Amino acid sequence: MEILHGKAIEGGRPLTEAELETLARDQLEILRQSFSAKPALAKTDDVLSLRLAEELRLVSRMLEMLEGRVSPEAAKQIDTAEDAIDDIADIVEADDPCDAMATVDSDLARRITRRSLDGSGGPCDNRRPSILKKPD
Repeated sequence: MEILHGKAIEGGRPLTEAELETLARDQLEILRQSFSAKPALAKTDDVLSLRLAEELRLVSRMLEMLEGRVSPEAAKQIDTAEDAIDDIADIVEADDPCDAMATVDSDLARRITRRSLDGSGGPCDNRRPSILKKPD
Protein backbone atom coordinates (compact mmCIF):
# COMPACT_ATOMS: atom_id res chain seq x y z
CA MET A 1 0.00 0.00 0.00
CA GLU A 2 1.40 3.35 -0.98
CA ILE A 3 0.84 6.42 1.16
CA LEU A 4 -0.05 9.34 -1.07
CA HIS A 5 -0.60 12.18 1.36
CA GLY A 6 1.53 14.40 3.54
CA LYS A 7 5.24 15.02 3.24
CA ALA A 8 8.15 12.68 3.42
CA ILE A 9 9.96 12.84 6.74
CA GLU A 10 13.15 14.19 5.19
CA GLY A 11 13.36 16.35 2.08
CA GLY A 12 9.76 15.93 0.94
CA ARG A 13 7.61 18.47 -0.84
CA PRO A 14 4.07 19.62 -0.18
CA LEU A 15 1.40 18.20 -2.44
CA THR A 16 0.01 20.44 -5.16
CA GLU A 17 -3.68 21.38 -5.32
CA ALA A 18 -4.19 18.94 -8.18
CA GLU A 19 -2.56 16.12 -6.20
CA LEU A 20 -4.71 16.92 -3.16
CA GLU A 21 -7.85 16.90 -5.31
CA THR A 22 -6.88 13.57 -6.87
CA LEU A 23 -6.08 12.16 -3.45
CA ALA A 24 -9.46 13.21 -2.08
CA ARG A 25 -11.27 11.72 -5.09
CA ASP A 26 -9.33 8.45 -4.80
CA GLN A 27 -10.02 8.15 -1.07
CA LEU A 28 -13.73 8.84 -1.64
CA GLU A 29 -13.87 6.12 -4.30
CA ILE A 30 -12.19 3.63 -1.96
CA LEU A 31 -14.73 4.45 0.75
CA ARG A 32 -17.61 4.20 -1.72
CA GLN A 33 -16.45 0.77 -2.85
CA SER A 34 -16.04 -0.51 0.69
CA PHE A 35 -19.56 0.56 1.67
CA SER A 36 -21.19 -0.68 -1.51
CA ALA A 37 -20.16 -4.30 -1.12
CA LYS A 38 -23.12 -6.37 -2.23
CA PRO A 39 -23.95 -9.90 -1.16
CA ALA A 40 -23.10 -12.56 -3.70
CA LEU A 41 -26.15 -13.69 -5.68
CA ALA A 42 -26.57 -16.87 -7.66
CA LYS A 43 -26.03 -16.23 -11.36
CA THR A 44 -28.27 -17.45 -14.12
CA ASP A 45 -27.33 -20.24 -16.49
CA ASP A 46 -28.70 -18.25 -19.42
CA VAL A 47 -25.72 -17.41 -21.63
CA LEU A 48 -27.46 -14.45 -23.26
CA SER A 49 -28.20 -12.83 -19.89
CA LEU A 50 -24.61 -13.33 -18.76
CA ARG A 51 -23.26 -11.78 -21.96
CA LEU A 52 -25.67 -8.84 -21.69
CA ALA A 53 -24.40 -8.22 -18.15
CA GLU A 54 -20.80 -8.32 -19.43
CA GLU A 55 -21.64 -5.75 -22.11
CA LEU A 56 -23.32 -3.48 -19.57
CA ARG A 57 -20.20 -3.61 -17.39
CA LEU A 58 -18.08 -2.81 -20.45
CA VAL A 59 -20.16 0.33 -21.03
CA SER A 60 -19.69 1.21 -17.36
CA ARG A 61 -15.90 0.92 -17.71
CA MET A 62 -15.99 3.07 -20.85
CA LEU A 63 -17.84 5.77 -18.93
CA GLU A 64 -15.33 5.47 -16.11
CA MET A 65 -12.49 6.25 -18.55
CA LEU A 66 -14.31 9.42 -19.61
CA GLU A 67 -14.99 10.51 -16.05
CA GLY A 68 -11.53 12.01 -15.55
CA ARG A 69 -11.80 14.19 -18.66
CA VAL A 70 -14.94 16.12 -17.77
CA SER A 71 -16.02 18.72 -15.23
CA PRO A 72 -16.72 17.62 -11.65
CA GLU A 73 -20.48 18.04 -12.19
CA ALA A 74 -20.41 15.87 -15.31
CA ALA A 75 -18.17 13.35 -13.54
CA LYS A 76 -20.76 13.01 -10.80
CA GLN A 77 -23.49 12.34 -13.38
CA ILE A 78 -21.29 9.80 -15.13
CA ASP A 79 -20.63 8.09 -11.79
CA THR A 80 -24.38 7.89 -11.14
CA ALA A 81 -24.88 6.37 -14.60
CA GLU A 82 -22.10 3.83 -13.95
CA ASP A 83 -23.76 2.76 -10.71
CA ALA A 84 -27.11 2.32 -12.47
CA ILE A 85 -25.53 0.28 -15.26
CA ASP A 86 -23.77 -1.97 -12.73
CA ASP A 87 -27.02 -2.48 -10.83
CA ILE A 88 -28.89 -3.35 -14.03
CA ALA A 89 -26.11 -5.81 -14.95
CA ASP A 90 -26.53 -7.46 -11.52
CA ILE A 91 -30.26 -7.85 -12.14
CA VAL A 92 -29.78 -9.21 -15.68
CA GLU A 93 -27.26 -11.88 -14.64
CA ALA A 94 -29.00 -12.94 -11.42
CA ASP A 95 -30.63 -16.34 -11.25
CA ASP A 96 -33.53 -14.67 -9.43
CA PRO A 97 -33.87 -11.05 -10.61
CA CYS A 98 -36.34 -10.30 -7.83
CA ASP A 99 -33.74 -11.22 -5.20
CA ALA A 100 -31.25 -9.00 -7.00
CA MET A 101 -33.65 -6.07 -6.64
CA ALA A 102 -32.96 -6.09 -2.91
CA THR A 103 -29.26 -5.42 -3.52
CA VAL A 104 -29.51 -2.54 -6.00
CA ASP A 105 -30.21 1.15 -5.52
CA SER A 106 -33.63 1.49 -3.90
CA ASP A 107 -34.74 4.19 -6.34
CA LEU A 108 -33.84 2.01 -9.33
CA ALA A 109 -35.60 -1.00 -7.79
CA ARG A 110 -38.71 1.13 -7.18
CA ARG A 111 -38.76 2.31 -10.79
CA ILE A 112 -38.26 -1.18 -12.21
CA THR A 113 -40.91 -2.80 -10.01
CA ARG A 114 -43.45 0.01 -10.16
CA ARG A 115 -47.05 -0.98 -10.50
CA SER A 116 -49.27 0.12 -13.34
CA LEU A 117 -52.21 2.34 -12.54
CA ASP A 118 -54.56 -0.52 -13.38
CA GLY A 119 -52.94 -2.65 -10.65
CA SER A 120 -51.11 -5.00 -12.98
CA GLY A 121 -47.40 -5.32 -12.60
CA GLY A 122 -44.27 -7.29 -13.21
CA PRO A 123 -43.00 -10.57 -11.81
CA CYS A 124 -41.55 -9.02 -8.64
CA ASP A 125 -44.74 -7.27 -7.53
CA ASN A 126 -45.67 -10.07 -5.17
CA ARG A 127 -42.58 -9.19 -3.12
CA ARG A 128 -43.60 -5.56 -2.58
CA PRO A 129 -46.63 -4.41 -0.63
CA SER A 130 -49.40 -2.99 -2.76
CA ILE A 131 -50.18 0.67 -2.15
CA LEU A 132 -53.16 0.59 -4.49
CA LYS A 133 -56.25 -1.34 -3.55
CA LYS A 134 -58.42 -2.79 -6.28
CA PRO A 135 -62.08 -1.89 -5.94
CA ASP A 136 -64.24 -4.80 -4.76
